[in-house]
Amino acid sequence: MKILYNHLRFAAVCYMTLPIIIFFWGWLKASWALIFSLLLIGGIFFMHKNSSYSDGKKSHILIPRKTLVIIAAISLLWCIWAGQGAFIHQTLDNLWRNATFHDLIKKPWPVIYKDNSMLCYYIAHWMAPAAVGKAVYLISGSVYAGYFAGNIALLIYTSFGCFLTLLLTAVITQRKKNAHFIVAAVVFIFFSGLDTAGKWFIPVSFLGNNIEWWGSYFQFSSVSTCLFWAYNQSVAAWLATICILNERSTKNYALLGMLALPFAPFPFIGLVAICLIKAVFMGKREIGRKRFGKFLKNTASLQNILVFTAVGIPYALYYSANSIVAGNAYYNGVKLKTGLRLHDELTYAFAKGNTKHILDFIVIYLVFFMMEAGVLLLLIKLGKKKKKVTAEFIVYTVVLAIIPLIQMGKDYDFSMRVSIPFIIYIAMEFIRTFTAKIPKRGTIKRLEDIVLKTPWFTAAVIAFIIGAVTPATEYIRQLALTFSVGPPDYFICESMEDFDEINNFSAQGYEESYFGRLIMKRHD
Repeated sequence: MKILYNHLRFAAVCYMTLPIIIFFWGWLKASWALIFSLLLIGGIFFMHKNSSYSDGKKSHILIPRKTLVIIAAISLLWCIWAGQGAFIHQTLDNLWRNATFHDLIKKPWPVIYKDNSMLCYYIAHWMAPAAVGKAVYLISGSVYAGYFAGNIALLIYTSFGCFLTLLLTAVITQRKKNAHFIVAAVVFIFFSGLDTAGKWFIPVSFLGNNIEWWGSYFQFSSVSTCLFWAYNQSVAAWLATICILNERSTKNYALLGMLALPFAPFPFIGLVAICLIKAVFMGKREIGRKRFGKFLKNTASLQNILVFTAVGIPYALYYSANSIVAGNAYYNGVKLKTGLRLHDELTYAFAKGNTKHILDFIVIYLVFFMMEAGVLLLLIKLGKKKKKVTAEFIVYTVVLAIIPLIQMGKDYDFSMRVSIPFIIYIAMEFIRTFTAKIPKRGTIKRLEDIVLKTPWFTAAVIAFIIGAVTPATEYIRQLALTFSVGPPDYFICESMEDFDEINNFSAQGYEESYFGRLIMKRHD
């Protein structure tokens, strides 16, 4: 079966567009909802109209129907195990995510709380499933029925996004004569930095529920960790990143990047960085070919402009109302330090003049980056036929190395989430090289031949297995807790109003914000 990249890209774009349009009609005045919906649909129309077979560096895959069904089943199982559908135990962060989802089902849109704050968060991933749950709730009068229907819809929605992700991964990592679709899917799902090895260098006495906190002040989350802990920020970011990495030109860069913004503002920053890096090097090549005018025309394509406007304006206004962004967030009565800044631990160490603290920070940072990215990047370069390090590769590495040193908000979300597109870039490069190096049948007759004849492949397998321990701990923990504790109860933390502090999720004084004054829909 032949599957074209531009068809998969269109499916991914529609997947991200539907929740955005639902948000427009649920949260904006009708006139603004109509304007932004028409602009967005217009941008998607022009993208589809100008789409061609040659849009992607890899244009298609030839995949057996049986393999397609297996990948769909893997996607569904992956999401169920991550807690989607609420059939098994969920990670701690799902307390807040479930409460947000329940508010979207039960409360009128826009969601307003008793303290006169507005739900203001990256809620796009929940909009379509919440619409299903809300419809069932209104028709049946049963909130339980609404939550149940909404969770089933959420499982289907997330699973379809993961299915598209695995197919896009297959498109850009497989070779025509050497396709390993299931291998690519499994490597993607279990792809991670070498957290277990990092613990050998930086022993940490307590890691809680997540092995990835071994770096103390830093974290790059593995692919499965993202799905288990922050699925609402991850799936759309994966789709947009993989598409951008495969695009031959810049004519859809802004479109793809902006569609990820409503789902994932932190990963969106990483996406912008990747788009800029790719665009700069692409523009440089086009200047050498005397086609810079065409490059500028592609960058300023109609679909880029329309979607940038349709998504950028309403979501810039919406996010600017958030308490963290607006700078009026408090925790236990103390105003939070939330702005973009150098890492707090490093700033504190310099302010105190504590040389030991500074050196400890630097050592942990260097070990962290080498274990989470450095070893994998080195393996990728050694596995290429042309082992020369390109300028573009260096820039990707430098930007990723800078990300952990920056902090925004109370915790380390900037490092964990802005890094997502870069981790996907490393994953795609690793999978592409790994699948190309899989020994052909008949070349390996003895076990020792693997090491002697394919040393790179042996090293890559070892690195992958060490990394795979991280997601494995997620699966083992959730399965064990399902048997000991059971699946989640819908009515535990039913609403965000059940929590004392909801700064990340709300907008205090939203009525005075630009969003509230200009485009927000009012309750009757």
